[in-house]
Amino acid sequence: MSYTVSQLNYAESYVAANPRTKFVSLMIGANDLFLLQKECGNVNGCIIHGLPGLLGALQTNLTTIYSGLRAAGFKGDFVAVTYYSTNYADTVITGAVGAVDGVLAGVTKAFGGKVADGFGAFAVAAAPSGGDTCAAGLLIQLPSGGCDVHPSSAGAALLASALYAAERR
Repeated sequence: MSYTVSQLNYAESYVAANPRTKFVSLMIGANDLFLLQKECGNVNGCIIHGLPGLLGALQTNLTTIYSGLRAAGFKGDFVAVTYYSTNYADTVITGAVGAVDGVLAGVTKAFGGKVADGFGAFAVAAAPSGGDTCAAGLLIQLPSGGCDVHPSSAGAALLASALYAAERR
């Protein structure tokens, strides 16, 4: 989707114009984690060192988002979808994703929201492949081999199922 304003401004305008909006779902933080990985050259110590700053900024950004939507009149549910690890066997990346998910869940719950367990859904589905979400077919396969970080149709269906289950609670 193309916006002439920020995504937050668009969302605030949307919920103000559509007061019967039932819920707003979001996934936020993974791009920041990818930038940290790139900045660190995938050096684990650097990622671990940079993680607290990333988590603090994420908490601030989520609070701004949720506060802005409430101020715009949104009365529905917030549903945060937790991120998945691209490889659950990689303890540093999986731990960093878990930390991002912890902030996402904590702030969402503080605003009375619900949490959809995308992390757990992917972990279960990737377990038969040793935790490798690419090998499990949960990520988009690249023609050159390997996978993109984005979910395949099967991965997207898992995330949608987690979202549906959370919203029904």
